[in-house]
Amino acid sequence: MRKLFFPVLALLVLAYALLAQAQRGGGAMTMPPEPGSLPAHKFEKVAEGVYYGTATGSVTVGSNVVVIVNDADVLVVDPGITPAAAMTLIADVKTLTPKPIKYVVDTHYHYDHAFGNQVFGPDVTIIGHDTTWRRLNGPGSLKERTYLTNGTAAIATRFTTLKQQISEAKDPQQRAIFQRQQTIHQQYADEQAKIRPTPPNSTLSRDMTLHRGSREIQIRFFGRAHTDGDIVIFLPKERIVATGDMITSALSYTGDAFVEEWPTTIEGVMSLDFDTVLPGHGNVFKGKDHLRNLQAYWRDFYQQATAFRKQGVPPEEAAKRMDLTKHAKAIEAAKNPGVDVRGVDRIYDLAVNPNAPVR
Repeated sequence: MRKLFFPVLALLVLAYALLAQAQRGGGAMTMPPEPGSLPAHKFEKVAEGVYYGTATGSVTVGSNVVVIVNDADVLVVDPGITPAAAMTLIADVKTLTPKPIKYVVDTHYHYDHAFGNQVFGPDVTIIGHDTTWRRLNGPGSLKERTYLTNGTAAIATRFTTLKQQISEAKDPQQRAIFQRQQTIHQQYADEQAKIRPTPPNSTLSRDMTLHRGSREIQIRFFGRAHTDGDIVIFLPKERIVATGDMITSALSYTGDAFVEEWPTTIEGVMSLDFDTVLPGHGNVFKGKDHLRNLQAYWRDFYQQATAFRKQGVPPEEAAKRMDLTKHAKAIEAAKNPGVDVRGVDRIYDLAVNPNAPVR
């Protein structure tokens, strides 16, 4: 396994959770909620019966979640990073409605979105792309680089950081905040032994439409991007699309990506008539301008990586030398030179074998 050069999804996933729990109000640190307490999600009402959930900080939940309350039941998008995360989601949804969760949609197979699947019983339909079923069918996803580096390795790194912060903290209140973060992180670490990757029990290769009372819910696959099974959830009446990690309000992890195809897949999403985007991480945003900015960024990413490959530059060196800062005005995460070497690795692998498996 090649050495990692750039902070990646592990830090991105943790950043959203930790920023939510520890840095509010202009960066001032505040005490996270009681570890394991409810609510673990705070919900923003986006439209009638449509809610966007982000972490309160009491539990590590991983991805953001979309909750769609229909006439007689509930559909949730991405149940979270662990069984505990999904159980808190079930409890938190009850604060919105007494209606039962009958549908779960996995936007893709990554652990921070889909490792909560196992808590749902046989009466719940779990929907995902065919490739998501293959990735989650069995323990293989626990052995892939994405989980090993962003999940297990990042857990140890976070413990090291927290222990150092606790030992170096001069202010008692600040030390107490770090200690509470450590307790929350320990609960997340303890959950790892309980994880049993669980695949969808209903799959699609292209499109699926649910009619739940008066609500139409379209589940669409436009092509490969962040993974080989990214799907979006489109509400045509509400003009809302939930995009998982194919489209986030920042930049997505590229270690399992098809960067060359990503802009074309986004173009397919843009063919939908929506004005509100609910991303897998980050914040709700409006319009299609950000999607166009992402298209330009990924095209540039691919072109630069490909040029370095043709010059014989090793992936590690190419990742350091790639410069996408011209996109920083539109995409803040591009403000510094350098990219995650795993995205460059992936482009190099696919150039040799277009069907290269994820590592």
